[in-house]
Amino acid sequence: MNKRLVVLGIGLLLVILAGFFTLQTIDVENNMVLIVVAILLLLGVIGFIVSLVIKKNDGEPKEKKPINYRVFFIIGISYIPLGIATKNHLFMIAGVIFMIAGLVNHKKWKDYKKDKEPKWSELSAKQKKVRIIVISLLGLMVLAGVATLFLAKSC
Repeated sequence: MNKRLVVLGIGLLLVILAGFFTLQTIDVENNMVLIVVAILLLLGVIGFIVSLVIKKNDGEPKEKKPINYRVFFIIGISYIPLGIATKNHLFMIAGVIFMIAGLVNHKKWKDYKKDKEPKWSELSAKQKKVRIIVISLLGLMVLAGVATLFLAKSC
């Protein structure tokens, strides 16, 4: 079994459990929150399937970038207080997972300032297209989140 799929499955299970516990703490008068969570999970699954299809269709071998475990640790120590302050179990659980992943691999921490991201002019046409799509989707998701927030407050 592919190691990546196992890690993804465990992560998805933890996200679902955290979402379940988070929804239990919310006083839900209507099913709006459940619908939004279901839509977000569906978008996540569709995005994962699309990424698998893109990876399969791309026949050229890719150079693996090293994982920056130091960033995992920093994200973890940022998410834990955020989860405590907002009383959101999802952020606390994600923070603990990121922090543990960073600490377990602390010997692999490197100074990644040497490995800078390429400038926009140095990217290939395919990389530019992928980045534009990702930025557009993230922008749409933020816009949908703000619209949902305003709709929920107006009800």
